[in-house]
Amino acid sequence: MQSTNRWHKSHRSIKIPHVKLRPAPPSKRTHDPDAEDDAHFRKTRVTTTARAHTHADFVAHAPLQHVVLSFTGIPDKHDLIQVAERLGARVCGDLTVDVTHLIALSAGSDKYRAAVQFHMCVVRPEWLYLVREAWLAGDDTVDVAQLAEQCRLLPFEGLVLGLTGFDAHERDRLAARIDALGGHVAPRIVWDGSITHLVCAPPSEDRHRKGLDRVLMYRALLSECPDAPHVQHAARIHLVHHVWVDDCERARVLLPESAYDATRDVDSADARAQRVASLQPRVLDRTHSDAAPPPAPPTPPAPAAPRRRTSLLSWSRSASFDAPSRDQGLWATHTFHIDMHDAARTRRVIHVVRSAGGHVVPSTDEADYAIGPYVPPAPGRARCYATHHWIERCLYDEALVDVHAHPAYRAPTRPLPIPEARDWCITLTGMDRHAPTYHHTCAVIEAIGARVSASLARHTTTHLLCAPGAHASLKAQKATEWQIPLVDLAFLEALVHPAAASPSRRRARPTHRAVLEHDARPSITEEAPVASEPDRIEAPAQPMVLYDDPVARP
Repeated sequence: MQSTNRWHKSHRSIKIPHVKLRPAPPSKRTHDPDAEDDAHFRKTRVTTTARAHTHADFVAHAPLQHVVLSFTGIPDKHDLIQVAERLGARVCGDLTVDVTHLIALSAGSDKYRAAVQFHMCVVRPEWLYLVREAWLAGDDTVDVAQLAEQCRLLPFEGLVLGLTGFDAHERDRLAARIDALGGHVAPRIVWDGSITHLVCAPPSEDRHRKGLDRVLMYRALLSECPDAPHVQHAARIHLVHHVWVDDCERARVLLPESAYDATRDVDSADARAQRVASLQPRVLDRTHSDAAPPPAPPTPPAPAAPRRRTSLLSWSRSASFDAPSRDQGLWATHTFHIDMHDAARTRRVIHVVRSAGGHVVPSTDEADYAIGPYVPPAPGRARCYATHHWIERCLYDEALVDVHAHPAYRAPTRPLPIPEARDWCITLTGMDRHAPTYHHTCAVIEAIGARVSASLARHTTTHLLCAPGAHASLKAQKATEWQIPLVDLAFLEALVHPAAASPSRRRARPTHRAVLEHDARPSITEEAPVASEPDRIEAPAQPMVLYDDPVARP
C-alpha cells in the first residue's frame, strides 16, 4: 500500500501540492513621520552592544553622545556603566582604537599603558558623576573636556615609590613633587611588595645608593631562591632614574619604566623631550556637548492643542538618574570639612558628600561636621567630629543618622588601640552580617586592638557582644553557662568615649538566675564580678553590661 504522505520528506518537511509560497505584498499604509521604522531598529541593534535602545536614543543632546569609554582596575563598575550609558556614552569591555576615555583608579595596568600609547584621556570615576551633576543642573553645553581635565588620573596614582641616594633636602623636595603627582613615598625601603618603584639619584662618588645595590643583589639570587618572598618582591620593583619623575610630570602620564632603567645610562635630553611630546594625551575635537537649537522667532499665540507623544518613553534628565540635586540632597543644609589622612580617600569622601548635596569647606571652624578616619581628631571648633562610618550609614538609611547611635560614628576620644584589649576575642550575636551595624561594630573592635571571632568558643572567646533582643539567644545562654561576659554596644562606647559614657548605661544588670542555678561557680552580678581563671583574660575596669535580665532595655 502506497503511503498517503508521499510528500513527506526525510527531514520531516511537507510539500503542499499546487501551492506556491510568495512573500507578502508591501503594506499600503501611509508613512508616519513620527514612527520608527524597521531600518532604525536594525541599525540600533548593530551599533549598540548592550540593548536595542539606549537612553541616548530618546534624548536629543546627551553630553557624552560621541564618547567611547573603557574601564580598568575597577572591581564594581555596574553603576558607572549605567551612568555612562544614560549620558549617551558607549562602553567597551576591550580597549580599542575607538575608545576616547579610559576610567581607572590607579596607573600602571596594561590597559593604562596601551591608552597612553594611543593618546587616550585617562580619568577617575568622579568624572562621570561631575558630568551628570552639570547636566542635571540644566547645563545644555557641558564642558566635557574641562571636567575631564579636572578629573585626570595623576601619573603616580596608586603607586608607592622609594628613594635612594638623595640627601635630606633633595628627598623632601622630590617627595613633595611625587605627592602632588598622586604617588606616595615610602619612609623606608621594605621588601613586602608594597613598593612599586625605586627612584635612584644620579651616580657619584659621594652618593651611596644602598637601595639599588640591595635590589640588584636580590635579583641575582632569584635563580637560586625563586620561592623567597623578599626576593620575589624585590624583583618586581621598577628601578628608574630620577629624571623619570621629571618627564612624567611634564607628560602628565606614567611613562614606560624600561626607557629610564637605572642600570643603564640616561637618554639624551632631546630623546626624552621627543618621548614626552609623543605621549601627550590628545585633545577632544568636541569639547562641549551639543547645544540646544536656537529658539524660533516669536509668533502670535495659537490655540492650545493636545500634546502628542512622539517618544517611546516618557523621559527626563532627573528621572533617568533618580538622583538628588546639589540643593535637594541629604546634606543640602550642612557643611563638612573632610580629611581622611589620605589624599585618594579624601577625594572619594568629598565626592560622595557633594553628590548628596553637602557643601565642603576648607576649615573645621566653618564646618558642621568634621569627617575623618576612626582616630582621635585634631583640635578644632567643628560642631561634631564624625567618621566615614557615619557617612556610610546615612547613605544606607537615606536619612540623617544620629552620631551617637553607634560608637563607630563619632571619632574616639582616647588613643587607639587599647593595650589591655589586644588579647580579647569578641563574638557577635543577633546582628545581620550584611547590615552596616555588623561591619561598623567589627571596625570598632579591630580599632581597639581586639579580634572578632565568628563562632563562640569556650577557651578563646572573652566577650559575647549581644544586639538588642539577643540576650535570650542560645549563644547568650551558653556564654552565661561558661561565665563569658555578655556586653553590648554601650561597652564599646565606654571604651572609645570614656568621658561621654553615661553612668546609667554602664550599670550592670542582674543575672538570669535560672540559667546559673546548675553552675556551682559564682554568679555574675554587679556586686560580685567574675573571678579570673588562669587561662581567662580579665575583664576591663568598666562594669559589664549584662543581658541576663529578660526585661527590655530602657
